[in-house]
Amino acid sequence: MAKSKRKPPKKPKEGRPSLYSPEEHPKTARKVMGEGKTLGELSEVLGINRSTLDDWRKNHVEFSVMIEMGKNDATDRVERALYERATGYTYPSEKIVVVSGGQGMGSSVERVPIKEHCPPDPGAAMHWLKNRRPEEWKDKQILEHQGLDAAADKMAMARKRLKNDR
Repeated sequence: MAKSKRKPPKKPKEGRPSLYSPEEHPKTARKVMGEGKTLGELSEVLGINRSTLDDWRKNHVEFSVMIEMGKNDATDRVERALYERATGYTYPSEKIVVVSGGQGMGSSVERVPIKEHCPPDPGAAMHWLKNRRPEEWKDKQILEHQGLDAAADKMAMARKRLKNDR
């Protein structure tokens, strides 16, 4: 009997070790996404290709969860800012003033603390209400579909009026 000259199957080659760090990368992902950045910007901050980022999201649940948590953090801040814009708010500021020292005494520059007020914005308020209570605040459009018969009847009546007007 002749022996088979088959070679044993090769072991798959192992690729380069992953750069993923379970201690560092999920925290960084939440922070970056919490700043409102995109996934492309996150991959740049991490110094990896977008395809690697997608692989990490698939293979590391904690990483994917932290990305979503960061997105939610940013959305929460925007929601709060929209609310404040809709209702108005006051914030501390300062004004730079030049104070005269009197005749021949020169002048000095001083910082004076003040409070600035941003009045409520009706557009932001409407946006908020339409999204939070759509059943009460959405712009309603009621369209009635009468079908072809109703349209034909209207056309016939219009023709009749035209004949009578002549």
